[in-house]
Amino acid sequence: MKKGFIHKLVLLVLFLFYAQSILAQSIVIKGIVRNAETKEGIPEVNIYLPDYPVGTTSGEEGWFYLKIPASHQTHFLVFDHIAFDTLHVPLKTAVKQHVFNLHSKYINSSEIQVTATRNPAEILKDLPQSVTVIDAKNFDVQGYLDTGDLLASEQSIQIEEDYNGKKTAVMRGGNPEDVSVMFNGIKLNSAYDNIFDLSTLNLGDVEKIEVIKGSNTALYGADAFSGVINVVPRLYKDYTVRFQQKIGTYASGEWNLQLSHNFFNRLNVSASVKKSGSKRFYADSTGSDAFIKTDAAYYTGSIVYDFSKNSVDSSEKNISLTYLSTDQNFSNRYYNEEVKTFNQLLSLRYLGDIAGLSGFDVNGTIQKNKNTHDLTVAGGALFRNFENEVASLNLEHRFKVNIFEILNALQTEHSRLDFRDQRIIAGEEEAVISKAEFDRKKYGFVSVLKLHVPTETDFYKYTDFDLSYRYDQVSNGYRNVEYQQIAAPQPSLNNQVWKSSILKFAAYFSGRNKDLSLNGFLNYGKNVKFPTMYQQLSSPFTSETGDPTPDIILERSRSFELGASVSKNVKTDADVVDKKLQVSYFRIYYYNKYRIFYLPEIPVPFYDTIADAEISGVEAKASSQGWGGIINYSFGVSRYFISEPSAFPFKSDLKIVGDFLLNYAGFVFQLHGFKESEQTGFVRNLDGEFSETVLPGFMNMDFHLKKTLTFGRLKLFSNISVRNFLEDKTELGGIALHDRRFYVTVGVQY
Repeated sequence: MKKGFIHKLVLLVLFLFYAQSILAQSIVIKGIVRNAETKEGIPEVNIYLPDYPVGTTSGEEGWFYLKIPASHQTHFLVFDHIAFDTLHVPLKTAVKQHVFNLHSKYINSSEIQVTATRNPAEILKDLPQSVTVIDAKNFDVQGYLDTGDLLASEQSIQIEEDYNGKKTAVMRGGNPEDVSVMFNGIKLNSAYDNIFDLSTLNLGDVEKIEVIKGSNTALYGADAFSGVINVVPRLYKDYTVRFQQKIGTYASGEWNLQLSHNFFNRLNVSASVKKSGSKRFYADSTGSDAFIKTDAAYYTGSIVYDFSKNSVDSSEKNISLTYLSTDQNFSNRYYNEEVKTFNQLLSLRYLGDIAGLSGFDVNGTIQKNKNTHDLTVAGGALFRNFENEVASLNLEHRFKVNIFEILNALQTEHSRLDFRDQRIIAGEEEAVISKAEFDRKKYGFVSVLKLHVPTETDFYKYTDFDLSYRYDQVSNGYRNVEYQQIAAPQPSLNNQVWKSSILKFAAYFSGRNKDLSLNGFLNYGKNVKFPTMYQQLSSPFTSETGDPTPDIILERSRSFELGASVSKNVKTDADVVDKKLQVSYFRIYYYNKYRIFYLPEIPVPFYDTIADAEISGVEAKASSQGWGGIINYSFGVSRYFISEPSAFPFKSDLKIVGDFLLNYAGFVFQLHGFKESEQTGFVRNLDGEFSETVLPGFMNMDFHLKKTLTFGRLKLFSNISVRNFLEDKTELGGIALHDRRFYVTVGVQY
């Protein structure tokens, strides 16, 4: 054994010596390519040696790594990008230089060049529909507290915030459980209620956020009944260590530490930890215990190995292991209420080739959720506990045959829920499930066929015709179901199997010339929504007539959408101004629509159904960019028309947003204004009757100022944010909404 060990040690030493000798024969150049005016990193810059097959492309933040044979020391290194002047740097200089600045230029070419990106939008694999992509460079400067605050700045997204700080997204009049939240294509929603708290996500880890608005998704199934939010993490960071500290209103504090390291330009290992806390006092009470306290911890870790680096194939090929954990504790001393939530996820994902075939995406995920809710009020007490475990496996394959592109996917999910609900509420007469064990198995198959039809005209380049088919089967099983000893009749929970087949159609066209780009789409389809496990256990579950419905009826919809976007480059004597307009019109008919209501003294959502409902609307956004990207401004509006407020409780039918952003010499200044119309909801009393509750409309403005100082790889940054500085304040239950808030952030990265 000792002799074998010595042989292995000698071989290792020889290998390291040989590797060192090889590296000694090469020149390594690494650094960042930046915009000389704005100091921002520039992605997709071609970096190469003329007349030699040696080169690379800068990453999302402008960073690059290039190994050059030592024999090429006499040559120049070229930095080339369509929107910037080409830069030539002698290799001897480039070795010592770390930052490479490019100056913007006019786009005078009569041809438009399209550069393929290595990371196209994850959600573009689905049918064409309203899609918004929010890049990190557009929110990294804004000082938002979390992903929920950021998404609230979009005109077509409404964020519902509980007094405990929980934030959920709704789109087009839907409920929070109608939106699927993804993390790099991995579903984050808990299996028992299909809801994810956006306040727990760390914006410091985010590269971009992709949003589908509408229900005509094929790939994401029934859980995405009104939309999809896909948070794309920064798998390849431009730093080794990053730390930031934030303090602000409500005695809030947050610190965030992120670590990242690249090995051989292929392997990236990163981790982050964020901890935060806040304390809010009730406006109508002077008691020392009349406050709400929230503490949260957020942990992530990832290991990514990239097979496609420096490859002539632009497709993404990697294997990644992702870990995510969130832990929140909420304490309301005024109402003696405690809420604790825990979410843990581990996912292994592979993108690449299998058995000689390319275009595979395989993802296996294990997720655990735990939620406890303890409340004591004058009318009684409540204790609830959920423990949920989920295992899922998704297999996707995309391939092209001539003018056809085909996506097939198999999806499986197995969930187990242990549910406990103990309550003593005066006057409540409904049968309440006190205990249940719940199993759910989901199987899905989806196929998307895209037909790319090129055209012969100079302007219209191609038209797509898309057809999708989706089949789902959901099996529910119950064990050990118990009810509290209440005089009301006890409905039975029967094992169920639901099946659904859905066809959808879409069309897309694209046209462009040297300074104008036009894209349009339409889609039509029927959709089905399976009740969540929590909705099945919710009591009472009654129809519009008040009759009990022990056999749950599936919610269905029929939707149509038409949209277009126009981009134009307007050349002036001093600049090239980019202008863009996006407009979409949609109409959705609901059958057996679920709606949320609350009982007095019980901060627990219940569900009932309304037979028919309808919503239609127009969403539009105009944006412009000038002075080489130094100035950006945009204006967006969403206007909805609903059949009746009771079908869409606490939903605004008008939202307007406007932004002005100035980015120059390390300074970023932004103004964000917004307006939402009033919201009408209904609270059901213990006798089964509903009373109307109206939240008034509001308008406000946010202010953000950021300064960044760069010293080689060392970057210092600070941010001042004033939220709602017009202070159009509204109070709900003694807690101020839309009130003025101040936040200061300082950070450093290397």
